[in-house]
Amino acid sequence: MPLPPLSRLRYPLACAAVLFAFTMLGPASTPATFWPPVLSREGNTAWLGAPRLESWDYLRARISAPVQHKLGNAETLTGTVVFDAQAYANRAEDFVSLRDFRIEKLELNGGSPEELAARRTAIEALLRGLHFRAPLDLFVEAFYREKVLPSISTASEAPHIFVSKKPAVLVQFDGPPMWLPIAGSKLSFAVNTNWDMFYDNKSTFYYLLAGDVWLATHDPMGTEWVMPKSLPKELRDLPRTPDFANVWKHLPYEADPSITPPLVFYSESAAELILLDGEPVREGIGAGLSAITNTRSDLFFDEASKQYLFLVAGRWFETGDLNGFWREASVLPASLAAIPESHPRAHVLVQVPGTEMSRREAFRAAVPHIARVRRDGPKLSVEFAGRPKYIPIDGTSLLWVPNATVPIVAQGRDLYACQYAVWFHATDPKGPWQVATSLPKDVYRIPSRSPVFHLSFVRLVSSDERSSTFGYTGGYQNLFVRDGVAIYGTGFPHAPDLQFGAYSYPIYFAQPATYGAGAWYDVARHVFLRGRPGYGPFGGFGSTCRFNSVTSHYYRAQTLYGDNRGDEPTMAFLPYTAAYGKLRETYDPYAAWREFLLDQSDGQAGLVTKTRMGPAAPSGGAPKVNSPDLPFAKPEAGFQAPRQR
Repeated sequence: MPLPPLSRLRYPLACAAVLFAFTMLGPASTPATFWPPVLSREGNTAWLGAPRLESWDYLRARISAPVQHKLGNAETLTGTVVFDAQAYANRAEDFVSLRDFRIEKLELNGGSPEELAARRTAIEALLRGLHFRAPLDLFVEAFYREKVLPSISTASEAPHIFVSKKPAVLVQFDGPPMWLPIAGSKLSFAVNTNWDMFYDNKSTFYYLLAGDVWLATHDPMGTEWVMPKSLPKELRDLPRTPDFANVWKHLPYEADPSITPPLVFYSESAAELILLDGEPVREGIGAGLSAITNTRSDLFFDEASKQYLFLVAGRWFETGDLNGFWREASVLPASLAAIPESHPRAHVLVQVPGTEMSRREAFRAAVPHIARVRRDGPKLSVEFAGRPKYIPIDGTSLLWVPNATVPIVAQGRDLYACQYAVWFHATDPKGPWQVATSLPKDVYRIPSRSPVFHLSFVRLVSSDERSSTFGYTGGYQNLFVRDGVAIYGTGFPHAPDLQFGAYSYPIYFAQPATYGAGAWYDVARHVFLRGRPGYGPFGGFGSTCRFNSVTSHYYRAQTLYGDNRGDEPTMAFLPYTAAYGKLRETYDPYAAWREFLLDQSDGQAGLVTKTRMGPAAPSGGAPKVNSPDLPFAKPEAGFQAPRQR
C-alpha cells in the first residue's frame, strides 16, 4: 500500500496539544478556536472561558465553562455555567455541529436569587440561535478511552493469498464466470470480474486488458498467458461510452515485444495479492520484528515465531512460507504494538488491539453521522429485475429483496428501502416511496452474515411533522469494529443474485466483498481505501454490472482501483452507496440529499461575537455515478458460452 507522509502519522500529538487547551479551566486559559469567548447583545455580555466536555451520547453534549457576565450597569459576576447542547457529528467533514444550547446549571458569585434568575435569562437570550462547529477530533479524544464498543461476529476463513516476486495481476471473479454476448459480434464480456475481459466465441481465446497490457489465453485458469499478435476486430464495435473508455484507450492494438507480460493469478473466491520486487527484503523495526520493504503490502516477519504477518482489510494473516498456507493470526507479537508512530508503517497500529491508535479509530467508527431530512423532499425510484424476490433474514421477521436496485427489506406489506443513508417506506414495490417516520426494530437485529447487515447501521433517530433525522455509523460503509479494532467487511462471502425472469440471459446483482481489493486503513481520513497497489506497474480497473429494468440493458459501474502506474490508489470505494469518492473529497452519502437537509447552515442568528468561529470544514463532494446503459444482446444463433469449470 502507499506509504502515508510522516506528518499525517503525527496527528495524535497535535490533537493532544489542542485537547490540553480544550480541557484547561481558569481565567488564564485560552478558549478553543471554535469556542466564542464573548457573546454580546445590547448591554448583555458574557465572557466564556475554555470549555470542558463532560459527556456526549452522540445526540447531545454536556459542556462546562467559566463565565463572567455583565448586564447593563450592574456588577460583573463570575462563576461557572454548564450547557446542554445538541451535538451532531459530521463524519465526512470531521466536525460536530453544536446548537440548541440550554443552561443546565449556572453558578455565579454574589447577587440575590432574583438577580441570578435575571442573569440566567439574559445568558439564555445570548445562546438563542447560537450554532457553530467544533472539531470532531476533540470529542474523540475526550471520550474514546472510556467507551466500550460492541464487537461484531465475522467469518474466520482466510482469503486465498497469492504472492509474486514478479509483476502480476489477480483476475478476481465473483463466483463462477458469467458472460454476456455483445450485440452484433461473436464476443462476450465478463460481467463479474475486476478487469476488462472478453471471450471470442470463434477462436475460443480469452482476452484480458490488464492495465496497459493485452493478454490472451485458451485457459484462464492456467499460466499460459501471452501477448497476442492481434485482437478480434469486433472490439472496434464496442460502445463508445465512459465505461469502455479504458478499452478504447488501448485500441488500436499493436504488439510490443519489448514488454514483458505480467503473471496472471485466477480466483473465483475471495483472494488477495502480495507483490514483491524480488526476494523479501527485511528491515528491523524493533525487538524481533522486521518490515518487508520491497512491497507496498503491509507485510512483516516475526523472528520469534518465524512467521510472516500480512495485514489486509483490517485483519492479520500469518504463514511460515510465503508460498504456503495462510491462516488468520490468533495472537500477535507484542513488538507490533511497539512500532513508533513516526514509522512509515505506523498506520498498522490501527489494527493492533490495545494501542491508542486502534482505540481512537474504533471509537470514531462508532460515532454516528447525523442529518435531518425534509420529509417532503427526497424522491426515490426503485427498479427490479423481474418480479421482486423475498428472502428471509435469519433471526428476524424481515425479508430481503435481492433483485432491486436499492437495498430493500420488508415486513408484512411494509417495504423499507435505504439509499444514501436515508430510509424510505412504501406499501407497494412500485411506490410511492416516502421518507420513513418509523422502522421495524428488527432492522437493528440483522445478523452479520446477512448481505444487508450494513443497513442495521443506519438508524432513524427521530421524526416530526416536517422532518426525519437519520444517523449512520461506520458499518454502513463496511467499516466495522471487532475486538476493539476497525476492520473492513464481515468476511462472509455473499453469492451474487441471478435472476432469469422473462429474459434469455441471467440478470446479475453483485454484493460488495470484504477481500479482493487490498483494502487498507488511511489514518488521516479515518476510512478504508481499496486499491490495487500490489499490481505494480499495471494498475487496474474493476467494474460491476447492474441491470436497468426500464431499458432491459446492463450497465457498468466502474471503479478505478489504481492509476496506470499503480503507484497509489486514486479512489476510495464506499460500498453500498453506489458512488466512488475522490481521496481529496471525502464522500458523504448525505451529499446526495444536500438540498433537502435542514439545520446545515452555520449562521449566527442575531449574535455579535468578538472572535471568529474558526474555518468552516470543506464541503463534501457530491456523489459521482457513471452508469450509462450498454447494448448487450440476447444470444444469437450459434452462440456458445465459454466453458465453465
